[in-house]
Amino acid sequence: MASSTTTVTSAPDPSVFGQAVTFTATVQPELAGGPALTGSVEFVVDGVSVTTEPLDMSGQAQYVTSALEVGLHGVEANYSGDAEYDPSTGADTQEVNLADTTTTLAFDPEPSVCGETVTVTAQVSPRSTRLGNPHRAGVLHRQRRRSGADRPPWTRTGRRRSSSATWTSASTRQPPSTPATRTSTRRTPL
Repeated sequence: MASSTTTVTSAPDPSVFGQAVTFTATVQPELAGGPALTGSVEFVVDGVSVTTEPLDMSGQAQYVTSALEVGLHGVEANYSGDAEYDPSTGADTQEVNLADTTTTLAFDPEPSVCGETVTVTAQVSPRSTRLGNPHRAGVLHRQRRRSGADRPPWTRTGRRRSSSATWTSASTRQPPSTPATRTSTRRTPL
């Protein structure tokens, strides 16, 4: 049997969370001029077999995924071999970075008057829908109004498509005998 050589590449590299990444395995005979390669390539990501794809006429197989977590991933392409060629393996890495998000604030009512209760809602969502369904953990930072009213810290953790936090409080310019009402809620759309 003749020897084969397998290489694997990924594009784009680096990528962002939720973005589709294409892994391409290319299998070549060690010596040119032999019979065409047949067989299949097993793709292994972080030590877990994810799919087996047949070689096309050019000696390539592809695997596309948008499910990689943030971080550095090891990828192997294992060529099965055939009646003419021995098996071979190629390896590469794929870096996945955090996706950008957009935070939108909404105030209810808008405008408001002094002493009126105002609900502030922050909506955090992926910046671009072309990335699939990014899930990103983020933090909504605590802020102060010009009047000096302190808002509670909003922290969002976990994996969500989008997230919002709501805080309700009466203005600090209200009479001192009226207590402020503060509530913090989190909701995740289905």
